[in-house]
Amino acid sequence: MKKSLIWALIFAGILALILVIVVVQRGKNETVSDISFKLIEAKDRGNTLKREESRFPKWGEDLKTEGKFVEVKIEVQNLGKEATSKWLLGKIADGKGREFKPLPPAEVWDWYPKDNQCFEELLPNSPAKSCTKIYEVAGDSKNLKVKVWAVSGPGNTISLGI
Repeated sequence: MKKSLIWALIFAGILALILVIVVVQRGKNETVSDISFKLIEAKDRGNTLKREESRFPKWGEDLKTEGKFVEVKIEVQNLGKEATSKWLLGKIADGKGREFKPLPPAEVWDWYPKDNQCFEELLPNSPAKSCTKIYEVAGDSKNLKVKVWAVSGPGNTISLGI
């Protein structure tokens, strides 16, 4: 009976460690100049953006790729003293060093959230704005990181955990 209790505790400890790693990964902050970027969610959407999962499920068709779609949602906030619109959720890079641009908004607009604020000006010390972009990456892409930058800073990357 003691052995089973010990194994149960070891198993519970491993699960707790995995949970901590996942929680720390999500919500990771990076600050570039006076702009704070926080990863809210990164989602592997597979090789099909399903029409029924869009904002307009009755219009159009599914969007398919030979690779896979990745959806990235961040919150961005201006910690500085002046308003700016000079920030960007940029390309994704994978573990093989390949880079992928976000898909043009016209192609995936239907799958963006209604309140997507990627192109809005950030007022100083105002509430964070939510920005979602969808990328088409190679099917074998792993260890993805997204580049974030502000015009007045060198930029940085945030690991997506996928």
